[in-house]
Amino acid sequence: MELKKVLERNPNLKFVVDKLELYSGLSRKYLYASRFKTQIADIELELNLIEHVFALLKNPAQEEFISKIKIKLMQFKDVNGSIRNLATAAVLDDVELFELKHFSLLQDDVRQLLALTGTTVLDMPSLEKVIMILDPQNQRIPGFYIYDEYSSKLAEIRKEYKTIKHQEDPHEHADVVNSKADILYQQSLVLEDEIREKLTLELSKHKEILKDAIDKIAHLDILIAKAETADKLQLTKPEILKETTILQGLFNPQLKELLQSKGKDFQAVDICIPQRAHLITGANMAGKTVLLKSVALAQYLMQFGFYVPASYAGIVPVEEVVLCISDDQSELAGLSSFAAEMMNVNSIIQLIRKKKKIFVLIDELARTTNPVEGTAFVASMLELLEENKVRSLITTHYSGIETSCRKLRVKGFIREKLNTDLTIDNINDYIDYSLVEEQDQIVPMEALQIAALLNVDASLLERARSLMKKTETK
Repeated sequence: MELKKVLERNPNLKFVVDKLELYSGLSRKYLYASRFKTQIADIELELNLIEHVFALLKNPAQEEFISKIKIKLMQFKDVNGSIRNLATAAVLDDVELFELKHFSLLQDDVRQLLALTGTTVLDMPSLEKVIMILDPQNQRIPGFYIYDEYSSKLAEIRKEYKTIKHQEDPHEHADVVNSKADILYQQSLVLEDEIREKLTLELSKHKEILKDAIDKIAHLDILIAKAETADKLQLTKPEILKETTILQGLFNPQLKELLQSKGKDFQAVDICIPQRAHLITGANMAGKTVLLKSVALAQYLMQFGFYVPASYAGIVPVEEVVLCISDDQSELAGLSSFAAEMMNVNSIIQLIRKKKKIFVLIDELARTTNPVEGTAFVASMLELLEENKVRSLITTHYSGIETSCRKLRVKGFIREKLNTDLTIDNINDYIDYSLVEEQDQIVPMEALQIAALLNVDASLLERARSLMKKTETK
């Protein structure tokens, strides 16, 4: 699973990725192609590299070297096309040879700058042999042409050509002079083509190390961007755990930034997620959906090799994250909401039967059907997840769900703070988003109270209360 694919359906992840300031034009393609890491060793390696780069960025003694590296990174172009031509034995033209030379010189500069920092991060390969092929004059300038040093015969022809073109012999007819010059020029072109073939053959021996150098340059750029973004968004290095995911001070960077722009604070939450099913309840507007998005974001970020939005994060890697949110666009276009939801549920069951190690997060399961069937469906799904020990979070607004899974509740509205000054702009100030263990099967019913505080038409609310009383007496 590539990052690019996940970004298409996860706005919160896209928000973080879009914050990355990449310096090289070739790096974003590498970033989007990065894979969801499932092996602990791969995740640890990437996180440790970010930590290493983060330390360099924070060290004032390395500031000059890091600034110079960034300037060099800005000058890199994607030369993968030329590398592919080397692999297919297609003769490189002068533009491709120039770009390979320029890339190699820049890469060598970056390698030396990294060495000056005293770090061995990424272990940049040496392209000295490539530089020797493309820079026979050893001038270390980015320009390229077929140098005289490649062929003594070519050098002689060029010298004779210049002599003929710049010397006027009064005893020789101009047509004869031009004819001799044309012959020499054609001879030089033939020799230049032969040299290009020879250069291509020589360079093809180094195509693997060139490819490695490109990968390492792109990776270095991405690591710097990840470290800088971690600092900017106050992300933390996650610890890899084997049994229970623990998130303390978990926050949603996108929502946090939005609230801060309005002079408000985001309430971070703590959650402990052992390998079992969890039912999460809470009143409307109590933050259940944001919680699921934030937990999923932390999981995705760690397994794509990023720091995560929390004061502490200990996360258990999984093979796949299944996030079903009601406000996301359905991938099953053309189906009704319930049909699309059932298709997603069926996919989850298939993954369970394949013994996949998955993390399931579903917001308001069976929300589009009637409460009787919806409650039964949620209870059944939770029991299935619990029996198979699937790490999962299911939110609901249904009451009376009988299940043996773990139950959590978002505290919701702080009743002692509720007053008539409640508005759509300050409503978040009256909500406690922290989680508590819950034994009661009844979901808090606060919708009418909230609606009243928001000055919804009183006659409508009175009708609703009357209907509720009739339902309760039946």
